[in-house]
Amino acid sequence: MRYKIELTKKAVKYLKSLDKKTYNRMINHLKILSENPYHPELDIKKFQGKENVYRLRIGNYRVL
Repeated sequence: MRYKIELTKKAVKYLKSLDKKTYNRMINHLKILSENPYHPELDIKKFQGKENVYRLRIGNYRVL
């Protein structure tokens, strides 16, 4: 089962501004997330102070 990941226009614009290595790393993690949001290699934790919000850590970046 594949999950749908929606990005805001601002997020897409920011992704495109990243260097190629970081961009590819982010896209690869998002692909893994779309295939299995409970994948053991992903650093996903509940976002503190918010209900039903989780964050994915990719290096120095956080994806909510």
